[in-house]
Amino acid sequence: WGWSKALHPDDLERATQIWKEATQTRSKYETEYRLRRHDGIYRYFMARSVPVLNEDGSIREWVGTCIDITDLKDVEEHLKEMNMKLEVTNEKLHVVGSLTRHDVNNKLSAVTGNAYLLRRKLAEDPKALEQLNDMEAAVRLVERIFEFARIYEKLGTELLVNLDVGEAVAGAVSLFSDLKGVKIVNECGGLTVLADSLLSQLFYNLIDNSLKYGEKIQQIRVHYKASSSNQLELVYEDDGVGIPDNMRSNLFKED
Repeated sequence: WGWSKALHPDDLERATQIWKEATQTRSKYETEYRLRRHDGIYRYFMARSVPVLNEDGSIREWVGTCIDITDLKDVEEHLKEMNMKLEVTNEKLHVVGSLTRHDVNNKLSAVTGNAYLLRRKLAEDPKALEQLNDMEAAVRLVERIFEFARIYEKLGTELLVNLDVGEAVAGAVSLFSDLKGVKIVNECGGLTVLADSLLSQLFYNLIDNSLKYGEKIQQIRVHYKASSSNQLELVYEDDGVGIPDNMRSNLFKED
């Protein structure tokens, strides 16, 4: 075949074999290969063709297309390289995060151990014991935050499972050492949704924002209701000052 002379040497055997099988079986021909252009440069092409048969079943002619896909191939290769770089970067970040958590947890263990020894020595000093309680509570909070950081690294990599929303809210609330007197109304006990472990992180972020910016906030309520489109809506609300009208349009804009 004359066209085979322009094929890239690495594609010649494969492309001609597919063509040979198509002619023998009178089936469609489809493959990618590199063709040499008039200036000697090879370009990627997608070749597709189907046989037109005579009444006796013999092949009268082939009808098809040969489309230059070099630009598409270049984009695919660029995306592949970018993905590989992202995978390497994510792996490095994962390793650094794991090592950092490990080192800090070791230091926290030392703090906890020393706190235990001090508690025994200062058993008769109420003020000192109160301060030790605060210190140990802070250590537990840091440990929980590190656990959330570990979970956060798995963003988008976990399979969705049925999770209890009430437990997710309670888990988020437990991360706060001081709710500033705010009452948490959790009406989602027993409700299960398809989600990943970051559901608790979502509630943690919402509660944190309420405590920081709600000003005279007294209550946070999490509940659910059926929407008009026969779907379930999770509702998070607080009785704080709310978001100023001039800022609402910027809520979902990136910095």
